[in-house]
Amino acid sequence: MEPTTEQAVTAASAVSDNEVLLMTYLQVAKRLNISRTTVYQLIAEGRLTPVHIGRSARIATAEFERFIADLGLKTAPKTTAIA
Repeated sequence: MEPTTEQAVTAASAVSDNEVLLMTYLQVAKRLNISRTTVYQLIAEGRLTPVHIGRSARIATAEFERFIADLGLKTAPKTTAIA
């Protein structure tokens, strides 16, 4: 079921004015300390999913946070029990 216009306005007004919802590829690259080309590669590999608005493409903050969480899962050290 699609949200009503009133629900969408209420949800949008709940977001802080200072909260960033969408980031450019360059902003993502800077936050990850990688090149913009690497961001494009992550998108091509399907590891990051962009949001398209007209001719612009952005990365949602939630998608960015999901990507970071996935990195933590993949790079977490394996623990072994000591008997």
